[in-house]
Amino acid sequence: AALAARYNVDGQFIKAWNEKDFAGWAIIDCMLNIPLLYWAEKETNNVAFRQIADHHAEKTMAHHIRPDGSVYHVVEYDTHTGEVLGYPWTQGYDGEHSSWARGQGWAIYGFVLCYLYTGNQAYLDTAKKVAHYFIANVCSTGYVPLHDFRAPEEPVYIDTSSGAIAACGLIEIAKVVPEFEKKMYIQAAINIMKALTEEHCDWGEEEQSILQNSTAFYGKDVHRSFIYGEYYYVEAMYKLKGFDVLFW
Repeated sequence: AALAARYNVDGQFIKAWNEKDFAGWAIIDCMLNIPLLYWAEKETNNVAFRQIADHHAEKTMAHHIRPDGSVYHVVEYDTHTGEVLGYPWTQGYDGEHSSWARGQGWAIYGFVLCYLYTGNQAYLDTAKKVAHYFIANVCSTGYVPLHDFRAPEEPVYIDTSSGAIAACGLIEIAKVVPEFEKKMYIQAAINIMKALTEEHCDWGEEEQSILQNSTAFYGKDVHRSFIYGEYYYVEAMYKLKGFDVLFW
């Protein structure tokens, strides 16, 4: 109910934050929240939860995903009409032109989850489109994502959490695509997880976390450990070990 309460009926999107100044802001991260609404519809038989989830997913599909599969982190909408007003800066290099890698991961995983709950082919196609862009970019960096795929070449900031999140989504895509497509997605997930494990994990008892070198903001909170990186790393590893559990 708390998530549904953030839904803007006129604009047909879920706002990111409750503060008045951000009333029209929607973030790609919310794609990992809306599976809760699909679950709520099943538990309560209240179709309104599903409708809100679908409206937000469709709005995101239309305005957050660029033609090449890259993703806007934030889209600001007119709260009365739903018209796009702009692309504010938050966590990538800039707002309008950035390709913030963790946002790509949220989109990959979020849209394939929407497909699993609804069977809507457009959601799966969107997940695949973003996945292709993500895979193409990490191929050139040893399967460890840059923090922003469109940032200047220097300084170099990586974000391991982006790789872990994307790997979770890639594994789920591999489960639902035709047999001849599966290898591309599952192998990409394996390559990402292998690179993270071999190059960016610390298994020492003195460390509080395993996965290292996640980055929160461009130039701020760089190459640290974050709970979301740790969580999705473990989830992806769990899936690759053969456990078929959908946590979301």
